Amino acid sequence: MTVLSLPTWPPSPKIIKDSGGDIRDPGPVLDLGAREFEDNHILALASAACADIIASNDTDLTQLSPWQGRPIIRPLDFVARYINAPRPRGHG
Repeated sequence: MTVLSLPTWPPSPKIIKDSGGDIRDPGPVLDLGAREFEDNHILALASAACADIIASNDTDLTQLSPWQGRPIIRPLDFVARYINAPRPRGHG
């Protein structure tokens, strides 16, 4: 898993390739159920990226969990899950 904090946008194609990531355009943002309309951008991106989980400290978002089957959890809870997750044999 790679987490990027980028000083410029959009990131260079090399950064995208090296991260194993992708750029997704969720298209027009509709009302997806968030109390604050701006949070719909996060939900739309999660949907467009086929995200399994959303990590956010935004209480309005975490209160929607699960959203379309995706848990919305706090970042520290995500890290705890990731650290404690079983690893395939031969991996760290």
